[in-house]
Amino acid sequence: MRSRRRCKFTHLRRGSLEDNQKSDWADFAQQRLSAQHREQDLANQIAATRIWTINRRSGDVSYMMNGRVSVIDRGRIVTVLNQDDAAIVFGLDMAVRKYGSRIACTGTDEWKRAVARAAVQYGIFVQFTDPDMQHALDWERQMANPLQLRAARLHLIETRLRTEEADDLPFTNEAEVLELLCCLQPAAHAHRMLEVLKTSQAPDAKVNVAGNLTLAILKTSQGQPAFKVSVHEGKRQQIIDRVVQLRHSAQWGVHRNIRTRAREAEGR
Repeated sequence: MRSRRRCKFTHLRRGSLEDNQKSDWADFAQQRLSAQHREQDLANQIAATRIWTINRRSGDVSYMMNGRVSVIDRGRIVTVLNQDDAAIVFGLDMAVRKYGSRIACTGTDEWKRAVARAAVQYGIFVQFTDPDMQHALDWERQMANPLQLRAARLHLIETRLRTEEADDLPFTNEAEVLELLCCLQPAAHAHRMLEVLKTSQAPDAKVNVAGNLTLAILKTSQGQPAFKVSVHEGKRQQIIDRVVQLRHSAQWGVHRNIRTRAREAEGR
């Protein structure tokens, strides 16, 4: 991981550390994870990180975690030697603290995806100079946001209601069916209705949903549940309007979260 700001925020000076001195980087990363009350196991791994060797000639500092050298601080470059989450988080957190939030990351496509996922999963605010990697990071952020997932499902439902003229619409994705039910009634009622329908022993089990549509459960050849949504006459536009309303609400929530993260980053 590199920074365009190079070593402006270099933490170490050559020969300035004793071999047995504990690294502050482990403290920083471990404290942040623990403060978020999540991933305690990962936080414990990082807390156990120790300096393994210091190259007195080059100033490179190697860090060991989980029994092997995993991260090397080369001054202007932080090198991560494996794809363990602990190593990625430790190295990425170090790079951001040393160089600022905008960094470059080199490696294979698989490695870049792993770094993007770790940044989102463990709450490290970072921006990448590589446009493709930044796009991957943005995608990971969107998919990690439940509001974004809901907006995507609602958009798919809206598209089907607008483009498929048939009154009976087949669904194989239970999450999409539940999303549609939640548009028309309280979420708790929608969950309960779907569970009752799935466990019904009736050969033609179906339920009327708020007078707008009928939901029936079908059995596929693989034994997995599938669903048939039958839109009642004259109710299609009313359902579409409700889906659009909730989609806009979810998208507004996503944008609000993005603005909040941006303001938090500016304050760092």
